[in-house]
Amino acid sequence: MKVHLVLSCLIVVAGLVAPLSGEQIRLRDSLEVNRAAILLSDLLPADTPSQMREISTKIELCRAPQPGSLRTLRQDQILAAMRSHPDLLPTMIVPPTVIVRSGGWKISEERVRTAIAEFLRINVNTVPSEPLTIILPEFLAATEPNYQLQVTRIRPDPFKAEVEAEVRCVSRRSCGAFLVRLTVPENEASQLNLARTISAPATKEKSPDDPRPRLVQQGKPATLILEDFTTRISLPVICLASGGLNERVRVIDKRSRKIYAAEVIGDQLLRANL
Repeated sequence: MKVHLVLSCLIVVAGLVAPLSGEQIRLRDSLEVNRAAILLSDLLPADTPSQMREISTKIELCRAPQPGSLRTLRQDQILAAMRSHPDLLPTMIVPPTVIVRSGGWKISEERVRTAIAEFLRINVNTVPSEPLTIILPEFLAATEPNYQLQVTRIRPDPFKAEVEAEVRCVSRRSCGAFLVRLTVPENEASQLNLARTISAPATKEKSPDDPRPRLVQQGKPATLILEDFTTRISLPVICLASGGLNERVRVIDKRSRKIYAAEVIGDQLLRANL
């Protein structure tokens, strides 16, 4: 019996230490999850030994980001979570940072168009005669498939020949607020009277998270979109202040330590010019 027990232990240890005899297992540096927590097993490549994968499913790294947003895990955070299983440490190569994206249900351009058309019909008493060009932020997603959208305000962009629409899910549990860019032909802009800010009528009862929910939090990770007329890139950053939709806050790029003044355009999402 003891011989069999010893052999079983050796087999398990051999399965875990096997990567040391060849190449160590390199954890993934980007991934997508669709659950409440991020597990170490989520970071493992597909060819990881089954024993190691089974152990890794018991190691929780942190809570998953909100659908449609990102979270950055540092190397020291991952290593700290692995201390309960020190036998795994020499078998894995942990990258400096791991970007985790939460999928959810992608917010469709069609539903955004429908919400904008309904807003214009009610508040301007007209609709565009032709489809407007819409630019959605990246990484937009809802927590449920049957989300419903509503537009709360449309305003002209003072710096570009564009209009911005503030959109949010009817149920705050489904998604946060975000900004949508609209390119409107000159004749349409005049017809729709979009040279001014148009707001939805205030309701008698306000939601408890009105006004202006904090879409980014001080000290928390977020995604910064840097853009100009030809380029659009995204960076993981840390917010230096909290802010709501349209507000400007300072953020810092953890790698370069560069600080940007950015506009909040969605849940854990900001925008700045290159």
